[in-house]
Amino acid sequence: MNQNLQFDFGKGNGLCHNWIVVNDGVMGGLSEGEISYGENHLIFEGQLSLENNGGFASIRSPWSEYDLSEYKRVKMRIRGVGGEFGLTLENSRLFYQPNWRFLFTPSEDWQVLEIPLHEFEMTRLGRALGQKLNINEVENIIRIGIIKSDKKTEAFRLEIDYLVFE
Repeated sequence: MNQNLQFDFGKGNGLCHNWIVVNDGVMGGLSEGEISYGENHLIFEGQLSLENNGGFASIRSPWSEYDLSEYKRVKMRIRGVGGEFGLTLENSRLFYQPNWRFLFTPSEDWQVLEIPLHEFEMTRLGRALGQKLNINEVENIIRIGIIKSDKKTEAFRLEIDYLVFE
């Protein structure tokens, strides 16, 4: 392994300013989520709506090829309010195919989470399928994201300084 895969979201790092918002409006929902940038971090904020069968807001990296087989964990420096979020790993462009998710609840103070990759769970359309990620499934990750889908309709805010795969 030559180096860590890192997303550093500070304003000075234009390479990480190409993440996109994908909200439940793609399926008729009314949830709101948006991205902005602070001096040293990304800000993901909005509010979920359960109207029109909605219930998720997300941010996602561009489609790419991420071979995570050399890594054991991901570290995130975060803070936030508004409940539970999920860090997601996708290996299919088809929304109905399973992906991998790790649920976390940030604190209002900056914290560093260290998440072993084997702790990610397989999900399909937001429902856990009872299977953990294994090493054979991390070679072909094509997108990384954050999702807010806990069905709580209060406002949320998540600030992310960095994501580093080690």
